[in-house]
Amino acid sequence: MNFTTDMKARELKANLANAREVIRDERWRWTDNMKLELLTKQMSDTLRLKIKTDTGKDPIDKSKWSYDDLEEAMKNHAVVPVDPAILARKMHDVTTGEGE
Repeated sequence: MNFTTDMKARELKANLANAREVIRDERWRWTDNMKLELLTKQMSDTLRLKIKTDTGKDPIDKSKWSYDDLEEAMKNHAVVPVDPAILARKMHDVTTGEGE
């Protein structure tokens, strides 16, 4: 499960769902720190810095985070936002039959 700043929404959703599934495994005793480690273990430096800049909390410092809060911060910063102008142009082309 890699987490970066240029993920597609479906990729992020799949990775987070996979992390939740791993945590639910009752064969292991998941502590709060271990759960956070699952999210931060392969987090890119760019994503970590974006989260730290926005929230003022370093994702590596597990004492300042809950799993849900870090997951939400990752959702806010891992997916590249779509430019509304480009999205509108593509939607216009699709609805009018242009650009085929």
